[in-house]
Amino acid sequence: VAAPEPWRLSLIQWAVSTVALLATTIGPLQVMLGETGWGWSWCGLAVVGWGAVLVTLARRWRTT
Repeated sequence: VAAPEPWRLSLIQWAVSTVALLATTIGPLQVMLGETGWGWSWCGLAVVGWGAVLVTLARRWRTT
C-alpha cells in the first residue's frame, strides 16, 4: 500500500499556479493597454510562476 501523498506540495502548486494564471492573463492585457511597465512585470511573474510549477511537478514525478 502506497503512503499517502503529502498535501503541502499540492497546496503550494495550487497557489503558485493560481498566481501564474492570473499573471498570464493580466500581463499581456496591461501591455496591450499601454501600461508596459506593469504588464512586463506581470509577464515576468508568470514566467517565474510557471517555472516553479514545472519544477515541483518534475520533483513529484521523480519520486513516484
